[in-house]
Amino acid sequence: MIDKAKELVQHHKDLVEKMATPEIAGDPAIMEKLGREHNYLGKNLPLLNEYIDAVDQYEQANALLKSESDEAMLELAREEVREIDEKMPGLVSRVRRLLVPKDPNDTKNAIMEIRAGTGGAEA
Repeated sequence: MIDKAKELVQHHKDLVEKMATPEIAGDPAIMEKLGREHNYLGKNLPLLNEYIDAVDQYEQANALLKSESDEAMLELAREEVREIDEKMPGLVSRVRRLLVPKDPNDTKNAIMEIRAGTGGAEA
């Protein structure tokens, strides 16, 4: 899952570069499609970065636990691992929801007609 999160962050950077090219900027249809994707990823970028940072900190703290001999440093590393363990389940569930593929019909318009009841059991 961490690889997919890093891939999405990189994809966001690639979209920014693509949208800056004159070929893309001159084509409104492509610009709209890329703009929607850029906007969607941009809203979720802080969550992805928070998840990536938490995973990196967890790995560093575990590496420190294995290599360090100073008791004060070990205690700091244990505390950091505990803090990350507490917040990781929430982060993971939010990132998983983000990684679910979007429905292509989400951006399409819909018309809904609401009529008043005419009486009887339906009213």
